[in-house]
Amino acid sequence: MEKYIVLLIFITVVFTSCNKEEDLGESGLLPINVETSALDDYLKTTFTDPYNMVVDYKWAGTEVNIDKTLLPVKIERVKPYCDLLYTLWVEPYKLHVSDEFVKKYIPKQVVLVGSGYYNTDGTQTYGIAEAGRKVTLFAINHIDIKDKVMLRAAFSTLHHEFAHILHQTKNYNPSYKTITPDGYTSAWNGVSDIKAMQKGFVTAYAMESPDEDFVEMIAHLIIWTPSEWNAMIKAAGKEGGALIKIKEAKVVKYLSQKWNINIYELRDLIQQRLNEILK
Repeated sequence: MEKYIVLLIFITVVFTSCNKEEDLGESGLLPINVETSALDDYLKTTFTDPYNMVVDYKWAGTEVNIDKTLLPVKIERVKPYCDLLYTLWVEPYKLHVSDEFVKKYIPKQVVLVGSGYYNTDGTQTYGIAEAGRKVTLFAINHIDIKDKVMLRAAFSTLHHEFAHILHQTKNYNPSYKTITPDGYTSAWNGVSDIKAMQKGFVTAYAMESPDEDFVEMIAHLIIWTPSEWNAMIKAAGKEGGALIKIKEAKVVKYLSQKWNINIYELRDLIQQRLNEILK
């Protein structure tokens, strides 16, 4: 993936001179006092202590690309979003697969960015995964957690990015790339979703590359209900629907054999939680 944002917390360490009466211990350095907030304690208890995962929300902007204007996440949005992060992502994998799976494969850094990440071609990037270690999530300030469409779109992005981590760790069968080889295009943003479905892709963005196609399949199998998935297959038409079904079978087999994940059971668990949140 291309562009990344690292949010750094700068800690100023002040070294002071001392007189003979001061006992500095063996190190010769004064202790460093780092203040933590209730939010920091929550993030540490929920994510860092059990999973060695750091959620970065504090803004420094030192590695933001100069051609992007990005804003920090609003402090009042961090905990509500992170509650969802745990409920709709971390815990379902823990319950369905195992706690060890989450500890081993969950990205070790999640960066929250308040504003959207807009590309020069008019598209918007909602998340970026980096080599299985880091996920950056954008537009957190704009998510209404009681808006079904917006909430599902946000967590479709998260499952999409986590699926990248999975296939970058254990790759899928190369035969997947031969199902719709002529459909991949850098001009996917000029194709409507319905046209993409008719060509055998669940979304237009899935046409960007085989990897994006594969993870879009996983994300939408999770985030769409069975009836919504079947409606999409129907809307894709006979040819497009058949191609998507072939891809679905390969995705299901990959997750089962490589990760011991039954994607339909995982979907049902997450859908149940979504419904509870949206009540």
